[in-house]
Amino acid sequence: MKLFTKIILLFFIGMSTSFISNAQGSFNRSNIGVSAGLSGIINVNINYEYRVSNSSFISLGYGKLSGMGDAIPHIDLTHVFLIGNYNHLFEFGYGLFVFDPFDDMDFLPNLRLGYRHINDYNSAFFRTGISGSEGIYLGFGRSF
Repeated sequence: MKLFTKIILLFFIGMSTSFISNAQGSFNRSNIGVSAGLSGIINVNINYEYRVSNSSFISLGYGKLSGMGDAIPHIDLTHVFLIGNYNHLFEFGYGLFVFDPFDDMDFLPNLRLGYRHINDYNSAFFRTGISGSEGIYLGFGRSF
């Protein structure tokens, strides 16, 4: 009976490891997404992410803070990590963003904490969270 229990336990551990590896390996090489956020005023971004390891991406983003008649552009470069199982992922990252890169450059630190849900059938994803460059954001995108 003990041998049977060990075999069943090893089988389930092996299967769960296989499922987690397949889920992490199913990320495509690149992601592109748009997001809208609140950081005192409305913030709109477009981000391109390139996978550098199984759960690590480099994100390059461009956005505009708009409100009070002005639109201030910003560029951010963030190292993003995705941790989780299957479709539900915790995302966190660190990097820099530059306000008004074409006129008066101000470098600021960027931190990102959020949640990402990935659809298996069409590589689309939904993300939400908080970031220095995006504020409190909601976004969506696609992997390719």
